[in-house]
Amino acid sequence: MKQLSLVALYGQKSNTVKNLILPIWKEIEKSSLNSVFKRYTLNQIHSTIIGMEKIIGYQKSYNANHWEKKGKRKLMKFEKLYDNINPHLPLNIQFGGFEKYNTDFISFEKFPFERSFQINFAFNKVILIGWPLKKDKKTVHSKLLKLRDDLFAKNNIRHKYDGDNDFYLVIGELQNLHLLKEKEWIQLKKAAKQLEHKIRKKISKKAQIIKVKKKNLFYVQYQKETLELASSNAFNFKEVKNDSAKLEGLYF
Repeated sequence: MKQLSLVALYGQKSNTVKNLILPIWKEIEKSSLNSVFKRYTLNQIHSTIIGMEKIIGYQKSYNANHWEKKGKRKLMKFEKLYDNINPHLPLNIQFGGFEKYNTDFISFEKFPFERSFQINFAFNKVILIGWPLKKDKKTVHSKLLKLRDDLFAKNNIRHKYDGDNDFYLVIGELQNLHLLKEKEWIQLKKAAKQLEHKIRKKISKKAQIIKVKKKNLFYVQYQKETLELASSNAFNFKEVKNDSAKLEGLYF
């Protein structure tokens, strides 16, 4: 069965997005992590605005994330989905520019400097994280969290993580870690910590702001969560609009 997700920045990348990702790839590939690091293709890199996965085995579109959290079936409503998302756009997302001692907000129990770049061994992912800004583009705003909460309240579409205001990009993955010997594993973890700090420090010096508009949103019908282009289909948010029948049909 094919699943569905609403994502941003999928497909061809602007120079602004490339200039964010490419220098970090280069830093990783200069390090000892290069032996286990696999880049994602630029076109598959995206940020999930909200997962729209349904429970397997039912014809009706019951929200899978709500089932995971509550063990209850909740039918997603696709009518007026476009209308409910539109007021939250555009999103101005800031990557980097967060100094080490910036304690203005917390993301999953971490301050923004530490959270901004993650080598996540729990999921074997390498992740960049940004946050939405207020109109003055000077302070972080909970705009993405409000969008996600709004979609749960109005459309019964629940985000995977509660209280999540993160705009994250998975830029690659770690492979073949099970082949490492104990000494190699210890060395790799140490190198990863050093690399995390180096990249966090580098990106903290200059903020990069990416504007996410309606044209940058896509419904992606996928078979693999990494949204590889060969097994995924993208449908532009502006073109689908409030076509609930089309969205329902994308699960089959």
